[in-house]
Amino acid sequence: MDKYVITGNCVGCGECDWHCPNGAITESGDKYAITSDCTGCGECVHMCPVGAIIKK
Repeated sequence: MDKYVITGNCVGCGECDWHCPNGAITESGDKYAITSDCTGCGECVHMCPVGAIIKK
């Protein structure tokens, strides 16, 4: 199963966090990060307005 990471291109909007069904996204300073709880569903990828989420 694919896992995802949030790159430095994150603008800190929080859309990914809001839409993660597993609660696997957390604030990390002024940006967001994906935790080890990620199940690889990919919901966050489709919600990111700047394309900052990529497969690990």
